[in-house]
Amino acid sequence: MRAPFSKGERVRFTKNDYKRDFTNGEQGTITQVLQQGDDIRFTVKLDSGRTVSFYQSDYSDEQGRLQLVQAYACTVYSSQGATIDGDTFVLYTTAMDRVASYVAGSRHKDSCYWFVNGQELDAQSGQADKGQTPDMATRLKTLARCMSINKHKAMASEYIAEQQAEQEATQQITNDNELAA
Repeated sequence: MRAPFSKGERVRFTKNDYKRDFTNGEQGTITQVLQQGDDIRFTVKLDSGRTVSFYQSDYSDEQGRLQLVQAYACTVYSSQGATIDGDTFVLYTTAMDRVASYVAGSRHKDSCYWFVNGQELDAQSGQADKGQTPDMATRLKTLARCMSINKHKAMASEYIAEQQAEQEATQQITNDNELAA
């Protein structure tokens, strides 16, 4: 069995292990990888400053897959609530809405660099459909529009409450009109 990680690698835990006191999403740096017979012992210095050690066999799923992944990159969802020391680099797609854009662009302590696919923005601008090539101002305007879209999905109960309120308001207007007549 070969160690899938090396000393110095950034890693993220993908499963809670309350017995060893580390949780899903915690990140750290591997300080030691030791082959011990058929098993591998990992030592990880967590970003919180604590150091934890565990065997691959103890922190694997039923199929033997280690519940540890490289943490050089992460999704916007998994970075929510985190603060990154240093710079962040964001790959923007038009699938990101206002909330995802805000979260992605506000995790850093230093600088945030955005990488945007110009062809994707051009398709969103509508100018490509007309055979035109958008200029930088049009791309920025399209980017701002895409980043300001609210794609929040409301629960059905919210729609029902809104519909009931509208019906009550309509009934009240009808009642007021009848009284006035």
